[in-house]
Amino acid sequence: AKAQDFLCNQAERLEQLARVETADNGATDDLVVNGVVNATGALTLNAGDNAVVNFNLIATTSVTVNVDAADNDAAGGVFSLVLPATITAPTGAFLNGAADNDTFNFAPQTGAAITLDGLAPPTVPGDILNIDISALTNPLLTLQGQGAGTWTFDAPLQPVVYTSIETVVPDDAYHLRLLASGTSFGNTGVADNIVIRRDSVVPTDLVIERTGVLNAPNDFVGVIFQGPLA
Repeated sequence: AKAQDFLCNQAERLEQLARVETADNGATDDLVVNGVVNATGALTLNAGDNAVVNFNLIATTSVTVNVDAADNDAAGGVFSLVLPATITAPTGAFLNGAADNDTFNFAPQTGAAITLDGLAPPTVPGDILNIDISALTNPLLTLQGQGAGTWTFDAPLQPVVYTSIETVVPDDAYHLRLLASGTSFGNTGVADNIVIRRDSVVPTDLVIERTGVLNAPNDFVGVIFQGPLA
């Protein structure tokens, strides 16, 4: 079903859903949520391309949203949680990309910790996280490895944990921390050569990368973080 064929417009049509998906080989295979979704147990949304959530997603356990599901075309997927829509999921919200360049747009939630996995590709610009931290208190991004990190905030906001995200774009000032001992490459007995620089292609971006020796299986040489300078 293409986007124009699948529009959830009435809240009563969306009660007690457990799984919704769109899947074909087209490039406009979008899932658009235009009504509150309630699920007893887990809720899974699979979008063949983009997922646009305009109303609340509520589950008694977890919420999972997969964009670019089945990866049937060359284009990546986009996930957008459009304010004031929220996610409520006591055991967490899980957002997943596929093998193309995917983009995720959302704000941290009070009703769910968010775990984000962009999957491939591992090269910049790759998968992009546009995170809305405007007016939040003490946003802190702790880098944990190649394309991996954890956002934390003052309560009641819950954490955002991401992996395989090549470009991180916050919309406000934040604290950035890298503790090598807390990363997969930081305890391998090999010196960690960390370079901090402006990106040569996008001069407004800050790049933090590890250079030097590979010591398998946990070491890597490449970009740990890329995102706009304050």
